[in-house]
Amino acid sequence: MKKITLAQIKKMPKVELHRHVDGAVDPGLVWHLAKEDGLELPQPTSSALSEYLRIRRGLPVKDIMAKFDVVVSVMQSWKNISCVFYNQIIQLARENIVYAELRFAPGFHTEKGLTLEQVIRAALQGMRQGMKECRLNPNLPEVEAKLILCIARDLSAWQGRQVAQKGVFFQDAGVVAIDLACNEDGYPPELHFAAYRDTFNSRLERTAHAGEFGAEPARNIRTALRRLRCRRLAHAREITQHSDLLR
Repeated sequence: MKKITLAQIKKMPKVELHRHVDGAVDPGLVWHLAKEDGLELPQPTSSALSEYLRIRRGLPVKDIMAKFDVVVSVMQSWKNISCVFYNQIIQLARENIVYAELRFAPGFHTEKGLTLEQVIRAALQGMRQGMKECRLNPNLPEVEAKLILCIARDLSAWQGRQVAQKGVFFQDAGVVAIDLACNEDGYPPELHFAAYRDTFNSRLERTAHAGEFGAEPARNIRTALRRLRCRRLAHAREITQHSDLLR
């Protein structure tokens, strides 16, 4: 059987359903936005920052989250959030990814005064501008992108509900689902059952990171599927060991 080459893969139209925006921003853009706003970074040069932000297999969760924190620190203004999401669309187009669902936790981007609604509007604005650029630029394929709002597990139940309710509010504007993300260890899915329940009568889909970390992966997978009514899971590595969950 003939092997598919990297060049052929690059030319194929593709779909991406699991892109964490704050884990996919070009380090050069992070550097530019930080310098433009006078923000302090953990590395003295753009190339050193690029190396610092690289996520390697086997890194502890706390070290991975520290890298995300650097990117999140520059995404605290409408301008920067919109810019990041615009660039995500252009990046997708250059990779010939024609449909994508971009996910991020809007609650992480309110440290300098933006409301949840403003954060989501800024992201959607950047996405719309990027998709318009793709339609107008003959050198880029058209891209359709949607937004998934993540609830950080260590948020309070009330804060999680705020994210879910904003998702419902924006369900006709480009938001397609809610997600449960970040460190699973010690934060089981049922902590945010109320947030998921708020979407049961909406058109939003539900996904969750489950079975990724922690001591009870199968239990968390089962809870996400049965109680949170998720139709998609992220990672769920242990699911193959449980026939009922596979079904």
